[in-house]
Amino acid sequence: MLSDYLEQLETTKADFLKKISNLDQDQLSWSPSEDKWSIDQVIHHLVLAEQATLIYMNKKIQAADSMKVEKFKSRRNLLTLQIFFGFPLKWKVPETFIQPKSTFSNEELKKEWAAVREELKQFIEKNAGETLDMNIFRHPLAGRMNMQNTLQFMKLHIKHHSKQVDRIARAGNFSDVLN
Repeated sequence: MLSDYLEQLETTKADFLKKISNLDQDQLSWSPSEDKWSIDQVIHHLVLAEQATLIYMNKKIQAADSMKVEKFKSRRNLLTLQIFFGFPLKWKVPETFIQPKSTFSNEELKKEWAAVREELKQFIEKNAGETLDMNIFRHPLAGRMNMQNTLQFMKLHIKHHSKQVDRIARAGNFSDVLN
């Protein structure tokens, strides 16, 4: 069951990376202004967010006995995020540790993302049975979610930032290069 959600997450990531595959490094590192992210910074944020999610889940799994199973609450919390992501609103990144801090090459970012995703797959393979329904992740805005809804959130997060990539490319007059 989780394998379907993981496959959807992988497809969403592949679509995201395909979208930007024709951009050169100058376009990937171009930022509309000093306080706006470049496309590579968006990717770095996605990598950091997935790393932070994995770190949190690894910590929570140590206390699996105390985790609750609240499917309705988990689903409601995901719905909250779906509503927020449905609006063209922007909000500040809630945690400083998922703010992109420096510039990396696009190739470095893709390698890092692949490594984090592999760790996520291994975590799921190892723990899926005991954590399937437990609220193993806590989103800073929406609250706790089970594994299935966490994977759906991660997919929504990539799609949300895909729209940001569109805005950056339009501002830089290179949206015609996006796939």
